[in-house]
Amino acid sequence: MDWLTQLFANTDSPAQSVLVLCIAGLLGLTLGRIRYRGASIGIAGMLFSGLFLGHIGLKLNQNVLFFVRDFGLVLFVYTVGLQVGPGFFSSLKKHGLELNIMAATIVLMGGLIAVILVKVFGVLVPVASGIFSGASTNTPSLAAAQEALGGLSAIKENPDLLNLTTLSYAVTYPGAVLGLIVTILGFTWRFSKANRLIVPDNIEDGKTENGQLTTVNLEITNANLDGISLKNVPELETGRIAVSRILHKETSIVPGPDTLVYVGDIIHAVGPKEDLERLRLVIGKISKIDLPALPSNVTTRTIVATKSEYAGKTIGHLGLQKEFGVVITRITRSEIQFMANADCRIQLGDEIRVVGTTKALDRVAKRLGDSMKELMRPHLISVFVGITLGVIVGSIPFTFPGVPSSLRLGIAGGPLLIAIMFGYLSNKGYRFGYMPLSANFMLRELGIVLFLATVGIHSGGQFVATLVNGNGLFWMFCGIFVTLVPILLVGFYAYKVRKLPAPKLFGLLAGSMTNPPSLAFANSMLGHDGPSMFYATVYPLVMLLRILVAQFFALFLM
Repeated sequence: MDWLTQLFANTDSPAQSVLVLCIAGLLGLTLGRIRYRGASIGIAGMLFSGLFLGHIGLKLNQNVLFFVRDFGLVLFVYTVGLQVGPGFFSSLKKHGLELNIMAATIVLMGGLIAVILVKVFGVLVPVASGIFSGASTNTPSLAAAQEALGGLSAIKENPDLLNLTTLSYAVTYPGAVLGLIVTILGFTWRFSKANRLIVPDNIEDGKTENGQLTTVNLEITNANLDGISLKNVPELETGRIAVSRILHKETSIVPGPDTLVYVGDIIHAVGPKEDLERLRLVIGKISKIDLPALPSNVTTRTIVATKSEYAGKTIGHLGLQKEFGVVITRITRSEIQFMANADCRIQLGDEIRVVGTTKALDRVAKRLGDSMKELMRPHLISVFVGITLGVIVGSIPFTFPGVPSSLRLGIAGGPLLIAIMFGYLSNKGYRFGYMPLSANFMLRELGIVLFLATVGIHSGGQFVATLVNGNGLFWMFCGIFVTLVPILLVGFYAYKVRKLPAPKLFGLLAGSMTNPPSLAFANSMLGHDGPSMFYATVYPLVMLLRILVAQFFALFLM
């Protein structure tokens, strides 16, 4: 068995590096999939598997380790930028502006508390950087802080200081997840006590697809609605509910805004549960007739937007309903499902749910493209061009008054900035920067797996000693403080002053911490995926802010 011992011990062997990284990936991804009451630690399992392997003595060649770490970081931040880019600027408009301001406040408050830890309590800057990232469960900010600190002379003279960033991140991460979940539990209790937690259970959602939307068949019994147009029915003017078909005198039709409704008609509506419950109270009662199951020439089809000339155009601008007599009920984008109203802008790869006759649906599909083959091919040239530009931009030095040395965005900030620009342009019809969702997920997961595995292996030898004999418990307490103070203050303001509903508040809190486990927990608490839409609203800005704050925090204080 000497050959096996030699295989693991020979750090100069490429086979040893591949083997150790694959073992770390296997253990970390398996650990991240373990769920308890719907929540899991997700990709953070990679960090803990790396720490474990480093603790038991497995090592990587230093040159290999640093290259794999930085290359994984570049892949990760670039694909994140491509995903958030199309919706980055639109998320700052209209209703998303208020949520993004509150989410940004949570980020900045966390950074301010981390500064207090350094200035008042004497916490080392690398440690405070890790606490800031771990307390928000934000791995990209950890990567950005490490990359920024790694270029400073003080760190180069004492490389072990950089390990403290990883160790403090790992120590504070579990408390951050638990703290946010406990916060959501507390607000759930407050919503229930104030009768503001609306989770109707009398809506049939057996036909519901994955997402925050559901469907219901309603019979009109309200005599006040007899003979009025569909657009004048209360609760339908909000644009949060779509009526995809109406059964009138045993005939199923695809309605338009001017379609008249009568007592006895049955409508099939799509929307969030809360809104459908209010609609039921207005118009009548739930019908036992499953309208989509009735034989008719009206059918439903999911059409993928693959023609670049329509990217960035609103549904109202396309005029599909008026031209083809169809109804667009919902859109699925990056696994997030939401209502399709006239102001909603189409992005390449959107899965659009359309109701109409077979002939009309064929014409809509021809208009929008509906050719997944066109989007399945990743434009690798654009990936290399984007990363090249990102590394160049990240290397450009710039100065600030009072800062003795020049600053750089680095290999975390530069590729992220270029990717956001490419993602935004792809939403304007430029396919050059577009990446299929499956390819994006693959490269992103690969990048973060490589980064976390190498970071964990590099720091694993010190983890247990730091936690048991060092300042680990103090760091954990600081992390809980950095987590809870911002989300409790902003959450209480959103709940008490702005009176946000539960899905919006929970999506805001989970999104401000970029924390998928807490989002899954919030969805399970409400019984639907409503918070996901608001999570996606604040995610782009928060992700960028946390990366920038981590970098500037490290550079200005070090």
